[in-house]
Amino acid sequence: MIFEMEGKWAFAVGVAGVVAAGLPMAVGGVGLVGVLVWDWMRTGTEANTLSKSLSLNFLTHYCLCRVSFLATSLYFDTSYPCSTSVCLYLLTLAVYHCSEHLCTAYYHADKVTWHSFLLDQSWHYGLAMLVSFMELAVRLYFGLYSQLLWTASFPLGTVCVAVGQVIRIGAEVNAGRNFTHVISYSKQPSHTLVTTGLYSLCRHPGYFGWFLWSVGTQVMLCSPISVVLFFYASRVFFTDRIDNEDDTLRYFFRADFQRYQAEVPAFPKGFNWLLAAPARE
Repeated sequence: MIFEMEGKWAFAVGVAGVVAAGLPMAVGGVGLVGVLVWDWMRTGTEANTLSKSLSLNFLTHYCLCRVSFLATSLYFDTSYPCSTSVCLYLLTLAVYHCSEHLCTAYYHADKVTWHSFLLDQSWHYGLAMLVSFMELAVRLYFGLYSQLLWTASFPLGTVCVAVGQVIRIGAEVNAGRNFTHVISYSKQPSHTLVTTGLYSLCRHPGYFGWFLWSVGTQVMLCSPISVVLFFYASRVFFTDRIDNEDDTLRYFFRADFQRYQAEVPAFPKGFNWLLAAPARE
């Protein structure tokens, strides 16, 4: 019961942080003080560990959205291509990380922590973000961008980001409690094989959506080096991840998963080439 209530509070506080980011800073400050007081009053439960702190969750949601909102309102300029790309890039990062935390809080009350934002998901992700911002900074400083190339890459990248984000969130909602950020190697009583909705089109819509999103962000920025690196890293990572997850699901669901695997591809039809090698069937 404690975990269930904590998850509901984490979801509500996260939404409050997002809303407060769009309001005057004084509102955010009052909200943070209120959550800090509430955190202080919640004594004697595991929820008081730092990673499960409601005030830390509120502050993270607030800061991610506040930075992206401010950048968009101050620097969005359609006459200067790079500023538009940077603003939308910050906004897409905020949407991605906040939505991951909110989905976990909603469906996995017993597992939601600050780490559910996936800001520290792996050193590979951190390195990719570093390379992305470094390439962007160099190109902005030296003015290394082509108006013609940007005209083609920006709308394509924006579509990939939007579609990928919708598919990613849709997959998490579709799977509900069956969707986790970490592969489960022990079958839980509530664990079921999801084969409907997006999962009737491909076995791993969440991974497919993230693939589109991650590469799309760099196409949107018109950053050729990062496009290649993000594509290669995602391709290798998801090929291995899908094989490992399929092995686990095959062990959990036996013949049911084998039939499902034979009928439904890992990625939607026509997109399996995105994987480094065909996932084991």
